[in-house]
Amino acid sequence: MGRLATDKSHHGSGPGKLHIGLAVARCVEARKQVASNVLIVDANNERAKFFYKHYGFTACANQPMTLYLPLV
Repeated sequence: MGRLATDKSHHGSGPGKLHIGLAVARCVEARKQVASNVLIVDANNERAKFFYKHYGFTACANQPMTLYLPLV
């Protein structure tokens, strides 16, 4: 997934949750046409990493700022 960001003035008010939900839904839908099992993101800071972990992403053991979410 490319950059997912919300303006600081909207942090905590829901747009990030909506964006991640829509991105995951699109990836699950795309699984019907392409071979994919996970959604991978690169967190650019600890706050972003916490955000993704909050929504079920898991950090890779050898690259802790890269996180994945199984799509199965």
